[in-house]
Amino acid sequence: MDRPIPESKAAPPDEIYGERYVRPYAALYIDHPLWESKLQLNVALLSRLLKPLGNWLDTCCGQGWHLAQFPSHRRMGIDRSAAQLEQARLHNIRCA
Repeated sequence: MDRPIPESKAAPPDEIYGERYVRPYAALYIDHPLWESKLQLNVALLSRLLKPLGNWLDTCCGQGWHLAQFPSHRRMGIDRSAAQLEQARLHNIRCA
């Protein structure tokens, strides 16, 4: 009954989410025709959850697009991808 767990042949996360992923990410999500309506829905939901001028930690923040919608909040994002975090920094100049 006990079978060994097969080794994964998937590329390591650093290769998958590296610098080459930045452009396709934007094309798949940000530039998608449904992005704006999805973003507005998410912003409305988050606005109800966040306390005015509160602190926000966005895990798996990607390029920080949701963080950028709340410039009056103290924001911090974390992500596995250094390349995505660099984009998040560009979109959130005044983040803490």
